[in-house]
Amino acid sequence: MLLGIATTGTADLGDIGSLILRLVTFVAASLALGAIVVTRIISFTHQFHSNEVLLITSLGSCLTMALLGNYLRLSVAAGAFLIGALVGDTKHSAEVVEVVSTGRDMFAALFVPDPLEYSEGATFVPYVLL
Repeated sequence: MLLGIATTGTADLGDIGSLILRLVTFVAASLALGAIVVTRIISFTHQFHSNEVLLITSLGSCLTMALLGNYLRLSVAAGAFLIGALVGDTKHSAEVVEVVSTGRDMFAALFVPDPLEYSEGATFVPYVLL
């Protein structure tokens, strides 16, 4: 919506209504179906007692929802946030946090803000690898 306002200078009421309808449908469907499906998938993968399977399942579901959000022309962060909230609501959320935090820490070390160019966000700094 803000992109449309920035490029054309106006906001069409039909575009805003379409955006709100897609967003509400996406959130409602994600929470309703995800509460059933995500808890079963995480419980199923937890029975293998493998951190790798739990990591792949968590990241795969996160990327799937991010792609679905992008397909609906919503933010990829909206899909990732919704699935993260659903995974965090499972009874195995502590194990998922423990497994995912290793990757989070690795990427936090690789992608650091560039002090000279704040407009680009996080950039890759190759000298960190040395």
